Amino acid sequence: MGDTVPLGSGDSVDAFAVCHLDTGTEAGADTCYIKFAAVSPRAPADHVFGQLLDACETLAVQQGMRRAEAGVNLNRGLAYRSMLRRGFTAELYGVSMHRPDAPAYIYVVDDLR
Repeated sequence: MGDTVPLGSGDSVDAFAVCHLDTGTEAGADTCYIKFAAVSPRAPADHVFGQLLDACETLAVQQGMRRAEAGVNLNRGLAYRSMLRRGFTAELYGVSMHRPDAPAYIYVVDDLR
């Protein structure tokens, strides 16, 4: 059904992702869907976020998946731009309203379906 991808060293977890894999899950056929991922505020966020996306793509390849998908809120601009630099493209747009309207300076991938 899926797997958890942790990043860190020793007792410290710098980031993790929860991935669904293949048919019978939200991912669909031949797909690794990153359902949720987050980077600790203690970690060098952009670098660790990139490592986490790489680790998820490695999991996808190891499991024979042909693609990786993830959802991200555009208000998390740093995470969104990091994903674009790594070749992710927008396929579906949604709206999430927050009050008060404040920037979300965090590296998080979350399910927007």
